[in-house]
Amino acid sequence: MVKWFSSLLLWLLIAAPWGASLYAHFWLASDQLWSVDQPYRQLTSVLMLALGMCASFALYCALFRGGKPR
Repeated sequence: MVKWFSSLLLWLLIAAPWGASLYAHFWLASDQLWSVDQPYRQLTSVLMLALGMCASFALYCALFRGGKPR
């Protein structure tokens, strides 16, 4: 049970940057802090989500160097 829980926490830690970028995108859209007419909105959305995905991938690579968790 402890091994399963620690594995779950590890994967949640790895997914946290991507989840944070998804939440930031949701928050900006739901509070209407940026409109559809705002310039470069699509580019900002793609860059924000890509940054979260790249950060999650970098964290995964750092934690799983050599094929097994550090």
